[in-house]
Amino acid sequence: MKLKKVVLFTLLLASVLLLAACGEEERKEYYNQNTVKSITTYCKNVKEGKYISYYWGGKVKETGFYKNDKPNGVWKSWHENGQLAFEGFYHEGMRDSVWRWWHSNGQLSREEFYKGKMYNYWIQNCHRLSGCYDDFIRDSVSREWYANGKIESEEHYKNGVREGTSKRWFDNGRLHSEMFYKSGKIDGILKIWHYNGQKLCEHGYRLGRKEGAWKAWYENGFLELDGMYKSDKREGPWKSWYWNGQLAEESFYVSGKKDGVSKKWFHDGKLKEIISYKLGEYDGPWKAWSEYGQLKDERFYKNGKFEGTWTEWYINGRLKSKVIYKDGKRYGTWKWWYENGKMQWEDNYVSDKAHGVWKRWYKNGKLKAMFYYKDGNLEGVRKKWHENGKIAEEEHYNEGKLNGVRKTWFENGRLKAEEYYELDKPIGVWKKWNENGELIEEETFKDGFKTSVLDNPVRRDDDKMKEKRRKSVPTIPVLERLRTLYVDDSLKARQSITDEPVWKRKFD
Repeated sequence: MKLKKVVLFTLLLASVLLLAACGEEERKEYYNQNTVKSITTYCKNVKEGKYISYYWGGKVKETGFYKNDKPNGVWKSWHENGQLAFEGFYHEGMRDSVWRWWHSNGQLSREEFYKGKMYNYWIQNCHRLSGCYDDFIRDSVSREWYANGKIESEEHYKNGVREGTSKRWFDNGRLHSEMFYKSGKIDGILKIWHYNGQKLCEHGYRLGRKEGAWKAWYENGFLELDGMYKSDKREGPWKSWYWNGQLAEESFYVSGKKDGVSKKWFHDGKLKEIISYKLGEYDGPWKAWSEYGQLKDERFYKNGKFEGTWTEWYINGRLKSKVIYKDGKRYGTWKWWYENGKMQWEDNYVSDKAHGVWKRWYKNGKLKAMFYYKDGNLEGVRKKWHENGKIAEEEHYNEGKLNGVRKTWFENGRLKAEEYYELDKPIGVWKKWNENGELIEEETFKDGFKTSVLDNPVRRDDDKMKEKRRKSVPTIPVLERLRTLYVDDSLKARQSITDEPVWKRKFD
């Protein structure tokens, strides 16, 4: 007994002498001028000795020791209410032995076992230190608890890698998940449960890769998903269901790609879609129905490309559109109808290029516009009419460029404007009239630029508009201000998918 006292006294004396020899220094951090935040002991600018930190109110927050600038020995932390928060042991900066954490109510929160090893172990196994879950090597069992005392998780580690069975629980004590790890990878059946105890899924794995049966259930116990994986890819028949037990989708996979006929249904069992696949690509008929049982889309594909006649219907059963593809390119006459059955559009294509006459109609059946394309370019006369049947616009094109006279008319039939172009460039004298037939402006252009303006101050209708016209100089080519891309969320837009967009006048 006397010998132990002598040894202890000798060690304490040696520590005191060492600290004295190195020049012990306490450095303090403050919340403000009067409130200490932490006290750290240094020896020659290296952390050495006791460390203590405080909450704002003065209660101890954390205590520990440093040796050669690394945590060493027992470290403790407390909640602000005074309850112990964690207690663990460091060995030369590495967590070692048993570590425990507590909730603020005193209930054990977590318990882990560590082996104090070097950081380079994590670098080898995680490739980068910052990506690891922890900077220390877990070993044996790691457990966590809820504040109510019920266990939350239990995981097994071997040299920092998950090994064996891992489990998690809900706060009501029911099992949440169960899985088996081998060398850090899921191996076997992953099982997960709903909060009410009903099984949520069973997924098969082999060393981290999806393998075998995959199933999932709704909280009411009805099957949601059923299929198989082979070498991490879907294989064979796959089915999914709605929460009411109604089949939602049925497909077949080959090496992770859909193959053959795939079907989809609505909640009430009515057919929604039938799609044909060939190793992941659309191939064959594609049909879609509305929730009322009305066929709304019918398409065809060949080796992933658009092919044949595509048809679309309104909900009332009337035809909405009919278009043609050949080898993935637009071809032949394309037509669209209004919901009242009247013709809306008619376009013509050859090898994905606009070619031939194009027409537009009003809902009342009267012709709205007619123009011509040649090899993708506007050609010849383009005309547009008002809904009352009277002419609205007339212009001339040569290889896609405005060329010659362009005229516009009011709905009362009187001339509104007269312009001249030479291959998209404004030329000559431009004139504008009001609805009464009175000339209100003359402009002269040469080589695309405005050279003079002559206004009739008595006839003009709006001073602000006249001033705006005076200051404006048309961009070259002027055609750019006349063109816009027609955008529609119907089949018209979906069927106009090309590598190079087709620009055309907006006539609606």
